[in-house]
Amino acid sequence: MKRYTSYSDLAPLMAGLPESQMSVMNEGLSSRRLLAMGNPPARVQTSPPKGARIARLGRGMGALEPVSSAPSLTSYDCQFVNCQTAVLLRGAAAHLRNALFFNDLTDFDIATAALDVQNATFDTASYLVAGSSGATALFTNCVLAGVSHLTTGYPTPTGSYNAFYNTTTFGSSAFTSSSSPLQAVGAASCYLTDGSTFRGVGTTAIDSALLAELGAKTTYPPIVYYSAGGDILTSDLYLSPRAPRDTASAPDLSFHYDPIDYAFGHVWLTNATISVAPGTAIGTFATSAGWYGLALAQGSRFYCQGAPTDPVHVVRYNMVQEHSTTAWDAVGPSVMGAWYAGIPAQAAFRFTDWSMPAQDSYDFETDGEPMGPASK
Repeated sequence: MKRYTSYSDLAPLMAGLPESQMSVMNEGLSSRRLLAMGNPPARVQTSPPKGARIARLGRGMGALEPVSSAPSLTSYDCQFVNCQTAVLLRGAAAHLRNALFFNDLTDFDIATAALDVQNATFDTASYLVAGSSGATALFTNCVLAGVSHLTTGYPTPTGSYNAFYNTTTFGSSAFTSSSSPLQAVGAASCYLTDGSTFRGVGTTAIDSALLAELGAKTTYPPIVYYSAGGDILTSDLYLSPRAPRDTASAPDLSFHYDPIDYAFGHVWLTNATISVAPGTAIGTFATSAGWYGLALAQGSRFYCQGAPTDPVHVVRYNMVQEHSTTAWDAVGPSVMGAWYAGIPAQAAFRFTDWSMPAQDSYDFETDGEPMGPASK
């Protein structure tokens, strides 16, 4: 299977098609990187890939629209950011599982269609749904914050086990909060707040595949290592998974992120050791051009010891976060090795998974200085 990692990769597939028939095939785009569409919608003939991030800037129709011949759409782990209309349905049924909607004007425009949404977060919208009397909209285990209007008149949203802040409530077993249930960390704005009462109160009567998937995901943000002037670490660190995965008997409400346990930006490690345990996820970012996530200076040691079925993950932040802010926008390597002369830095990576969008930067880059032999 060919892996498409940017819109430019998709362009040859769309050559010669009129804008109204541009399509993204399920077997095509499989990156978690931003899928940014221009004025025509992303018209899909089958369900979009897991983890697609769909952003729509400007005016126009739906950002995601099944073609008329598609009987149904099923979407897992998708993010809809800054859309005029996030999802446009005309006759096709839609099942959205673990979805995030951020700062969209209208989340759904549906006519003669059945909409079923489970574990989604809707953060800031003018309208949740707009459409016709022949449509239905069912929501379960969702969080709605700052949604000005539930509907334009049709359809009327229904559901259960949903949570509301600054939004009109609907359905049964509803939860409310007098303060925002969401917090922003890095370039993500939809982590549940510390101590949120929306955790562990959802229903398990949801899609079985979704329920199983949530156990490996989280509603907690990472611990961030960053200082504007550069964060210098001179003490040893042992990093293990710390963002709780949602393995409780009742799931959290809301969208669940892939875990990032720790996020490093412009961190300089010198004369100290970072040891990373199996299953730990490290995110990296930069806030200025040419900066890095973690730099290995003299005397430093960076050891990632994963396991065959529980690897360490080193990922650029935008493989997970929805890019609701530009705080971490600058491009730089995840790890910068052998920075300046002196006692050589050491690094060892066993069963370590590296993830970065195509053409962003390097997973690991050296500055021309030799690395010392790893002693572990």
